[in-house]
Amino acid sequence: MDLYEYLAPSGQVVTADYTTSNLAGVEKVICNSASLITVTLTNQPKDLNKVQVIRAGAGAVTVDGNGNNINGSSSYSVSSQYDSVTFEWLEDLSRWIVV
Repeated sequence: MDLYEYLAPSGQVVTADYTTSNLAGVEKVICNSASLITVTLTNQPKDLNKVQVIRAGAGAVTVDGNGNNINGSSSYSVSSQYDSVTFEWLEDLSRWIVV
């Protein structure tokens, strides 16, 4: 993989549960469903990996830290339709933070 492939954003439209990878520097996950979707963050993130989760559908979206904390909790809810939340892995803190 070259540097451009790592830095270029990767985007997925999902209609069911989804697990992110650590192969993109920035991964966009667009959740488009009337039902609950759980986005599970990779359990092997690289320092400064970012994942943007967009709730496009009416269904609830939960982001699971997959054993790693997100702002001190094991999961995070994207509260409203059309909300967008970006998570960044900070290796020094060993956790995901909302940016």
